[in-house]
Amino acid sequence: MTEIVTLKMEGFEIRALISVNGVFARKLIPKCTQFGPMEGVVGKVEPADDRKLELLIESKSGSFLSLDMSDENTSNWMRFVRPAEDCREQNVVLSQHEGSLYFTTTRDIQPRQELLVWYSQGYAARRGLKLLEPQEPWTCFKCNDVFNNSVDIQKHLNVHASEQVLAPSASLHFSPLKQPEVFGEKISLTLNRPKYSE
Repeated sequence: MTEIVTLKMEGFEIRALISVNGVFARKLIPKCTQFGPMEGVVGKVEPADDRKLELLIESKSGSFLSLDMSDENTSNWMRFVRPAEDCREQNVVLSQHEGSLYFTTTRDIQPRQELLVWYSQGYAARRGLKLLEPQEPWTCFKCNDVFNNSVDIQKHLNVHASEQVLAPSASLHFSPLKQPEVFGEKISLTLNRPKYSE
C-alpha cells in the first residue's frame, strides 16, 4: 500500500518566471515523495491543448471528471507546478489514488530546483494521454546500454537495482560439499544450502 504524505508549503517557494509561476524546492525532497491531494473544482471534461496538463479524475463507474485549478480561492499551491516540456526535465509524476490526484517525485529534487510534472505511465494509459519521450535514446548510466523509451530503461535499471541488493551488503557464502557416504550400493550426497550473511 502506498503511503501518502502531504508536504507543507514551507518546503517550497513559488517564483514568477516571466509570465508564469513555478514551484521550487527549498530543501532536498527525496525520490518517491508523494504529496497532495490537488484541490480544485470538479466538473465535466473539456479538451485541452497538448502542452496543458489534463487533470482527470476517474470515478468508480469509470467515467472521467476534470479538476479545474484556475481559481486560487478553490485550489492549492500545486496549481503552480508547471508541466515538464521533455522527459529529461520531468521530476514529478501525476497519478490518481482513490478519488484524488497526487504528485510523486521520480528522483531527488535539490534545493532551488523547480518541480516539473507530467503523467505517470498508469495515469496516461487509462486516459489515453501521451507520455513525454526523449528526442534521443536513453543511455544506462551503469552499463551504457541504449534504450528507445523510458519504460524499457526503467525495467533495465530495476535489474541493476536488484543486483545491488545482493551485492555489497548481503554476500552469499557456500560451504563445500560433504564427501559422499556409501550405504550398501547407493551413494548419498549431502548438500549444504547457502548461508546468507550481512
